[in-house]
Order: sequence, then structure tokens, then C-alpha cells
Amino acid sequence: MSWTWDFRGFLKNVPDQVIIDRTGMDQLPLIVDLLSQKYRGNVELVDIGGDCMIRFGSTNVANMSYLAVYIHFIRVTEGFLEVEGNISIPTVLKKKCTFYGIVNGKRQDCIFHDRGLDKVLGGRVYETRTAFCLVCRLQECTALEIAFGMETEGIQSVCGKINSMRFSPVADVLPHQYAYREGWLLKIEGNRLCCRRTGRDVLRSCEQRFLEQTAELAPEKAAWIRNIRREYFRRKDLKKRQIWLFFDRQDKGDDNGEAMFSYVCSLRRTDLEACFVISRESPDFKRIASIGPVVEALSFEHCVLLLLADYILTSQLNGYVENPFGEYEEYFRDLSHTPKVIFLQHGVTKDDQTKWLNRYNQNLHALVVSAQAEMDAFLNRGYFYREDQIWLTGMPRYDRLDSEKKSLSKYILVMPTWRKVFMEQKYDNKTHTYRWMPRDSFSSSRYVGKYHSLLNNKKLQKYCIKYGYKIAFMPHPIVMPYREIFQADSSVETFPLHTSWGELFSRGSLLVTDYSSVAFDFAFLKKPVVYYQFDRKDFFASHSYAEGYFKYKKMGFGEVVEEEEKLVSLLGKYMKNGCAMGRIYRERVGRFFAHPKGGSCERIFRKIMEKDIVTEEQRDDRAESEVQV
Repeated sequence: MSWTWDFRGFLKNVPDQVIIDRTGMDQLPLIVDLLSQKYRGNVELVDIGGDCMIRFGSTNVANMSYLAVYIHFIRVTEGFLEVEGNISIPTVLKKKCTFYGIVNGKRQDCIFHDRGLDKVLGGRVYETRTAFCLVCRLQECTALEIAFGMETEGIQSVCGKINSMRFSPVADVLPHQYAYREGWLLKIEGNRLCCRRTGRDVLRSCEQRFLEQTAELAPEKAAWIRNIRREYFRRKDLKKRQIWLFFDRQDKGDDNGEAMFSYVCSLRRTDLEACFVISRESPDFKRIASIGPVVEALSFEHCVLLLLADYILTSQLNGYVENPFGEYEEYFRDLSHTPKVIFLQHGVTKDDQTKWLNRYNQNLHALVVSAQAEMDAFLNRGYFYREDQIWLTGMPRYDRLDSEKKSLSKYILVMPTWRKVFMEQKYDNKTHTYRWMPRDSFSSSRYVGKYHSLLNNKKLQKYCIKYGYKIAFMPHPIVMPYREIFQADSSVETFPLHTSWGELFSRGSLLVTDYSSVAFDFAFLKKPVVYYQFDRKDFFASHSYAEGYFKYKKMGFGEVVEEEEKLVSLLGKYMKNGCAMGRIYRERVGRFFAHPKGGSCERIFRKIMEKDIVTEEQRDDRAESEVQV
């Protein structure tokens, strides 16, 4: 779609059907918005008997029943069924519409929330995606049939389709899909969510019908799916203790996942089974196996344990952490996403990650933070987690950092983050996963050019020789495999990718970075940081996150420079003074971190072991909307 927004006069001369065809019916709210601009808001809503037709001039655009209902979560708990999702409505019709649930033929109101899901183009909100929650009481009830309706200026419509989003345990993508929750069988049939109390005999027949459809697949894939599901059900019946899975990167440990795994293994508890998941090809595989049980990433065992797990503790999200099933993940929808995911993070969140890290996109059980400012950002911006889900514990790997330990050697670490605009995800046939690879524009980018120039700067080299320092270039792990493109001077060193963070920070005397959260780890050690931000405006406009609460010049742990000449001169001054962190920056470090003395792993473990408590606000919301069916 290549429309722009300053064309009301232009639209006047474009036939309605051209606007519809060019936009596509999958973008109905945008079509309605464009036609509303063309007709200056004069929309006609026509009762066609059981539905409402949207009409502009003489053009019948679509029925209201065509608008999509999205289901994000379905929960059966404590005698209630909760259905949470959002409805798509053209913004120009928002005030004319009322959305509601239809439970066993009876209308029931929903609870509504703004969850920041609206669609915007050219600064104009054209599609309102209001989030809703429908709560039904299950006592003395054996079956529920739930549909969704819309009243538009008194005209009733029943939504024609339910779309299952990532965390919905049931969908209609495959024939005979079902899910089983707390004694209830869930299915989506047409435009209805059907729920009924079910015994094991019915479940067995449902599972048999579901597995029969794998006959259409290649024999080895069909057998793989059937074996994983059968093994899951077999072990589930035998399971006597909790299973906790720990993750860092697929090819590397040494992050918060490993630190937490090491702590839990040291407790030697008999009431839980802890396993770390990592590629067998990783240099860290054997080392982590000496700590505790290790499972090969993407293996059969990984797939089964992911479905059986009670908790996932991870420094990474998405990818192999949640989906080792690849293109066949729909065959495991009913069993996936049941573990409680605790995001240990792989760095302090200082930027606006609301699009990626919000509850609708990640559905975390809890999220670990290291500072009050970080916690406040998660609670006050559009992440939509409750306060009891944001744990101000500090990251596990901070327990391994020793702020009193002196540098083992004199290195100036240059560690910039990556640039999304110059990278693209491609499927790697060797690892059977998608990974980031450089675009054609990468090598000629300003990003590569600036760091190539810095890493070959003759004045910087002279400073290093004069004061006895070395330069080590360690770009973001996504960029690391392509570091030769930067063509650094032969005097610049690069540590192997599997080098531990602890060793790296111990070797480093000063850190040069741009926007990387690695600066927080380095500053935690009271070592100086310099931010080299030559592309600040372009970076936040094109990267995977926007600028957040952290203001570098007011809150940063070192100077912010934009020009190479000033950066080199500043580095020369630091080297001359033994790379000591300035007093103002040491004070900022002390104010920022909530727990500067470690103990993060213990705090996280205690949080996990606490019982979940339903907040008073949740009880009030539930009581307000519940209905006896």
C-alpha cells in the first residue's frame, strides 16, 4: 500500500473500486478510512437483516461481520473461563459501534482496555484495536458456546470469524484442533469458541483424530510429530517434580540463563529438575554440562521438555526458546506456551521496547529488572504487565561481576551494537533456524565506515603505544560473524565469541560503545564508559526499538561524543590517567542500580517459590463481568 495522507483532493477522482482493490480487503479498516476521507465522513450503515452493510455513495464495501476478532489468551482457572483478545474496528466507526460477547445465545458485556494495538499510517489512527476480556463463571455448567457481536447504530451483527493469535491454545488452522484445560475441552468451530466438560475417553478420541491428519505429511515428519506428542502424554502422567528449563543464546551460554542455572544446580534440590538448553556445536556445551544436565537445542528431548516444563528462565525470547518445532508448531499449539516464562533479560532495558516486549507479544510470567527507573518504565509505558510481574532483583550475571577486581590487562573495548536497517533474517539450512545476515548495503554503510575509521585511527594507535593499552573490537553477537568487513588495523584484537563476559570485562579498562546495554555491566564494575553516537537520530528511527527513559547525557556513565576526533582525544586523556571512572559517573552508577552488591539469583529464586496471588484489582474486574451461564 503506497497511499499518502495529503490527498483528499486526489481521492475525489479515484473510483471506489480502485481504492478497494489497491488496498485489499484484508485491510478493510484502511479502506473504510480512505473512503471516509473521500466522502468527507458521509458513511451509510444499512440493516440487511442480521448484519450491517458499510456503504459509501453507491458502493457497498463490506458487512460489519467481516471485521476480525483476535483471541490472544484463553484461561480456565478457579471456576472461571477468561477469553482475552481484541476487536478490529475502523476508527471512523468507533463511536457508532458496541462490541459484546454472546454466551450460550445471551448477550454479555466485556471489560475493555486500551492496549496500544491501534494501527497508524501517516500519523493517523485508521484502525482501532480495543482489547477486551470476557469472563464466564463455570460452576454448574457443562457446555459453553461463545460468539462475538457488534451493535452499530442499533443494527446487530455476529462476527464471522475468530482469529487465533500466538498464545491462544486452540485455533482452526488444522482440522480437529483442540485444547484441554482443567477438565474442559476447547475448540473453535466456525465463528464460535466451544467449551465443554470432558473425560479422558473423549480426550483420547480427540487426540486420535488430531494425529490422523499427520498422514498428509512426509512419513518421517508425521512420525516425529506423533512421537513427541505421545512422549509428552506418557511423561506427563509420570511427572512427579517441576521441570525448569534455562536458555541463553542457542550457540553460547555465559549470560543470565547460565548464571541462574548454575545457582539453581548448586542448591541440589530434589523437588525440581533443572536443564540447560544449548547447541551441541557450541564451545560452551561441555563446560555447562559440568554444572548440570544439558539438553541439545532443537533435539527431540528439547521439544518434549519444552511442553512439560513448569518454568522457562531465559535471557533470550522467541526463536528456539519457544518454538523448536519450526514450521510444524501448529501441531503443538495446544501444548505450547504453558510454562511460566521468566525473562532474565540480556541487558538493562533502557529504550522503548513496547512493540516487542509487551504482554500481547511475549506473555511473560515475570520480567527481571535492575533499577527502579527501569521498573518504572515497564509499569508506566505500554508493556501491560502488573507490578507483581516486574521483579526488581538485578540480573543473575551481576552476581559474577566483582567491582573490586582490577583489570587483568589494559584493553580499550570497542563494543557497538548492531544496526537492524543493514541486516535481514534468512533461513540457515545448517542450524535450521532464521538468523540475521548482512544486506548488500552493510559493507558500504556509514556504520561500518565509522568503525573502520576508528579502528585504523593513527592517533589512537599512538596513544595505545604510549600508555601501554590495546584495542579489542567486539561488536554485537549478531554482527560478530561478519567483523572482517570492518577491516580493522592488524593491531586491533578480537576475542573469540565464546569468551566469557566476566573475562572480557576483567580484561577491559575502558569501554567504547554506542547504544549497547553492555555499558551497564561495565559501569557496574565502576569502569569508565564512553558513548560514541555519530548516528543517534537515524539509529532510533530505524532500529528495533525507540529511545526510552534513559537519557545518556543526564544519566549515562560516561561522556557522549559524536565525532571521531573528539573521541580519540578523550580516550587519550583516559589512558593517561589510568582509565579511572570520573566521580560524577561513579555517583550515577551508585544511584542507578538497586542492588550493587549481588545476590540477584537468590532474590529471583525466592520470587519463583512464592505462591501466585490474585490481586484485588483482578478480583474486582472478574466480579464486575462474571455471569452465571
